[in-house]
Amino acid sequence: MKLLFITPYFPPEVGAAQARIYELASRLKGLGHDVSVLTTFPNYPTGVVPPGWRRKFYWKGSEGDLLTYRIWSYATPNRGFLRRIISHLSFAFFATLAALSLPKYDVAIVESPPLFDGFTGLFLRMLRGIPYVFMVSDLWPESAIQMGVLKNRFLIKASRAIELLFYRRSSGVLALTAGIHEAVVKNGIESERVVLFRNSVDCDFFQPAAVPNPIRREIGIRDHESVVLYAGTLGLAQNLLTVLDAAFLLKETDGPRVRFLLVGAGAESDRLKERAKELELNNVMILDPIERCRMPELINASDSVLVPLRDLEIFRGALPTKMFEAMACAKPVILAIRGEAEVLIRDANAGLCVRPESASEFRDAVLSLAKDPGLGRSLGANGRNYILKHFSRNVRSREMSEALQRLVNPELAANSSRWTGEQEATQPRDVDTARDEPQVSGLL
Repeated sequence: MKLLFITPYFPPEVGAAQARIYELASRLKGLGHDVSVLTTFPNYPTGVVPPGWRRKFYWKGSEGDLLTYRIWSYATPNRGFLRRIISHLSFAFFATLAALSLPKYDVAIVESPPLFDGFTGLFLRMLRGIPYVFMVSDLWPESAIQMGVLKNRFLIKASRAIELLFYRRSSGVLALTAGIHEAVVKNGIESERVVLFRNSVDCDFFQPAAVPNPIRREIGIRDHESVVLYAGTLGLAQNLLTVLDAAFLLKETDGPRVRFLLVGAGAESDRLKERAKELELNNVMILDPIERCRMPELINASDSVLVPLRDLEIFRGALPTKMFEAMACAKPVILAIRGEAEVLIRDANAGLCVRPESASEFRDAVLSLAKDPGLGRSLGANGRNYILKHFSRNVRSREMSEALQRLVNPELAANSSRWTGEQEATQPRDVDTARDEPQVSGLL
């Protein structure tokens, strides 16, 4: 098949969506598909376009083994709701113009969020007869509503109508969590057109370190210190102020030396640095993002990995990528998310689950692992084994290939009311269980 991915998020940017799309696209090409990507110039999350990409409106070239088309869009830091919306709309507009002049594709895979990417898919279908599949990693506008950043009733109503339009006009929806799957179906979309397509991880790239890790020395961490890592977006959704409160509680605690390492960028970066300074947290380091190629090295430099989100209904269906990456590196996860992620971690016996936004439970979990390294190694090994069995990206790419052919081919779709890929056969039953209330996704 001739495939086109449409997304503003793509390497060399660092992020969960960027890595997922690049790796899936590369593997689909390896399976024999002709794969291209339509994206914008690198700018996430700082809003700063690197010098080599500036003053360009359109660019075409090969990146890795993928043909890539880049189109200009309004670049802005990952903060400020209105400016982000303008950025998303500008990409949707110019991507649509660019897509209308590209070669004919069998299907477009449209990443959401941003929700407005759906306009590009919609116009491709209307004007060129190219079907599109909506790959949903976060339910929008619901996440913005529950986070309190979208409050205008008219905009909420309009956004929900647009969301439903994109679902209905697509050839199918790839839902990255069971919560998203359930919510989309409850919106009236036929269940046979909604495929549960859970996140995954490159188990060859993310794996336990075989040699001593030099990154600890580079950033000034002593050998006897137990490192608790958070690596990802420093945003409102994660409520990392709770992590700083836990660090404050641990500051005077007798026992093993614990160092909190927060690595990333986002809307809360400055606030977190100011708060750490106010609390005089000498056990916290806040660092800028590192290159994607060094992420496994960073994870392997830690003793445990934090995966927190705010205690909101919207996050009950979240399965953050950073959780899978930690498990693939055989690191124990300290999880502060209710719902689908909690069920998975408990089923895998791959970490400790605490109440979201509870500094005291964070502290207790960190201390438990710091005082008992053997427990951490055991939980980490369990996580690695679980990921290899259920969440390999090589398996996911084959599943996506099968799903795309089924969704855009009515004859195949008529022969099966439900996709029967490997994930259905191997996923533990309790992870897939439907809940009484609609579940929706948080961040990847």
